[in-house]
Amino acid sequence: MDESINQNHDNSDDIAMKKAAEIAIDYATDFGVNLDYSSTTVEPLENILDEYSNSIKIEQPSEIDIWRLSALFGAYLGEVMLRNGLSEDGYRWGNDDMGMYPVLIGNNDFIIAPIDKVFKRLVNGAEDSVISFFDAVFVR
Repeated sequence: MDESINQNHDNSDDIAMKKAAEIAIDYATDFGVNLDYSSTTVEPLENILDEYSNSIKIEQPSEIDIWRLSALFGAYLGEVMLRNGLSEDGYRWGNDDMGMYPVLIGNNDFIIAPIDKVFKRLVNGAEDSVISFFDAVFVR
């Protein structure tokens, strides 16, 4: 296993991502959506991201602002993945090789990047659906 990945994980990653996910849940209430970490909330999450994506095209916020939003909703998406099977498969929050942002890291050092996926969804639109991302991760 890559030592740089192992050394970049501690409980603070988990705590920070759970707090970020809770903020995303609060934001979702502005859309009348109750996110509860179930796999059925990935579709409403996609709808929220679609609203934000459309708004981004008009308002053109800075890339940093888009990353901040991505971190919140990516944390939620990652928590849904962990709570619906990935934690049992040995996945946990940690930093990518470059220490840029949190990712889900499996025992086999396989990395899943929900924050990056949400960023792409916000910037590129529906072609980067988080539903298809979620479904691809859970194909067994």
